[in-house]
Amino acid sequence: MESSVNFPFFKLPDLPLLSCIRQMNTVEACRFDDAYDDYWKRIIRKETSLGDVSLILARKYIHILGPLMKGVMEKQCNNGDRWFTKTTNASEHALKLVIWILNKFSNHRLCHITFEMSIHSNNRVLDLMEILNIQKFETCRIIIPVDCEEDRANEFFYGAIEKWEANLIKTIADRKRIATMRDFLTAPVPINKRQWFSSFLEKDKHCHYMILINVVVNEHFLNSLITKWINLEYEKLIFAKIDHLNALDEEKILAEIDTVEKDKEDLMPHWNDDLFDTYTSERPLVVTNNYGEEATIWIMERNRLFLFAIWDTHAEEAAIQIMQNVVF
Repeated sequence: MESSVNFPFFKLPDLPLLSCIRQMNTVEACRFDDAYDDYWKRIIRKETSLGDVSLILARKYIHILGPLMKGVMEKQCNNGDRWFTKTTNASEHALKLVIWILNKFSNHRLCHITFEMSIHSNNRVLDLMEILNIQKFETCRIIIPVDCEEDRANEFFYGAIEKWEANLIKTIADRKRIATMRDFLTAPVPINKRQWFSSFLEKDKHCHYMILINVVVNEHFLNSLITKWINLEYEKLIFAKIDHLNALDEEKILAEIDTVEKDKEDLMPHWNDDLFDTYTSERPLVVTNNYGEEATIWIMERNRLFLFAIWDTHAEEAAIQIMQNVVF
């Protein structure tokens, strides 16, 4: 029988050696990193890329997408490798693992994170989420049960909304609140919301709140928003706010839209008057949709602010409660 001979890995020339390192999967790279001295640690961490990382943390399971967990446990999928596991607290254990790997290998792109909280006992997971920092990801989705009464969990949900440029917020069957977020930086915001988040399918009729801050939109975008509501495409919309606008032409915003100026008192008493009072001017522009329902438009050129309040909204009570708990 022939005796095995160890391959003289470290005697390879520099270029073939680096090529081997770059082809290691994440687990092999971690083992290599732990086995050798600081010199090789620096090389392995520099030359190893985790690629595009997307993280989905749910209450009962976790998916880590992309090459991050390749080599731990593989299940073939049409769109790449995934690692599936089930534990008593999937989010906590998975977050510890992800943070450890991301700290070890800084060469990566954080594409997307979905984080679903439970109805209680979120503190240890939230500690880890603060370490991970969702702001480093390009897009983010946070899910929390409507009946969650933990102050810290609710503060995390509403606090996250304030940190992103673009927010779409909705509820599902009075059971979950969902906020989907991203930053656009200097890129114009697409009129079609499906182009905002490549990871999700955002249907117009499911959107309850649209909050945009420090983004690039034009008159056509705002005109489309109002027109879609008139034509019943935004069936459950409650409120839209676009803040820090560039100078826009009001006539173009309201082109081919019939509006009438009314006294605020003419809208009251109304079952939503306490909800929208602070978001409506004394002489608001009122627009009516194809069902004969009313909404108000407030364009403040000096403050570069656009507010669109749907007084006759069809949203569920759980969705309306969001506006009662946060100041947009």
